[in-house]
This record gives sequence, C-alpha cells and structure tokens, in this order.
Amino acid sequence: MELSENKDRCGLGYKVTKVDKIRIALEKKEKRLAHLENHDEDGEDDPKTPIKLRKLIKQESRIIHLHEEEIKIINLRTEDAKKEIKVGTTIKGSGRDKLVRLLLDYVDIFA
Repeated sequence: MELSENKDRCGLGYKVTKVDKIRIALEKKEKRLAHLENHDEDGEDDPKTPIKLRKLIKQESRIIHLHEEEIKIINLRTEDAKKEIKVGTTIKGSGRDKLVRLLLDYVDIFA
C-alpha cells in the first residue's frame, strides 16, 4: 500500500518538516504583527474587548467634579449671641420656611 502526498498539509499521512515549521512560525509572526499594527492604544477597534470593559474605560476617563450646594446661613439666636445654621437652597420656599420654624422652636436642641 502506498500513501499519496498530502498537499493540504493536514490529516493522516502528514509529517511536519523543518521547512513547514519555519513557514508556520513566519505566518504566525506576520499575523501577530498585523494585529499589533492595527491595534489602537485605547482598544476601541479591538472586537474582542467586552462591552462592559469599554463602558468602564469611558467612566474612568470622565472628570469628577465636587458637588457644591448653595447654602443660606440662618441665625437662630440674637445678633449678640449668634448661633448660625446652614440650610441648603435646593429646599423649596415653603419647605425651607417650615424647617426654619422647627429649628427656631427647638433652638435649645439644634443650636
């Protein structure tokens, strides 16, 4: 029984030669270099990057600003004996008035 030459370079009857090993290594090297040349620094063009990872990268690149709420200073005592309390201005008018009345009623507790 005689074996025919395997031109597809796979399957039964194929033995890897030294020349084939070198050719395969060069093909892999070219493929890796082509992948590295097309790869961006931020990885957006890489289709293998998971969507969750891309979202995390975008969130990390955002600038974080401190939250500063405008406040109004209210004096609960007299001008001589000041006891000031800071109330946020985001509270609407009637709610702020109720809060100030509550603070004035219980000035000994809050002040």
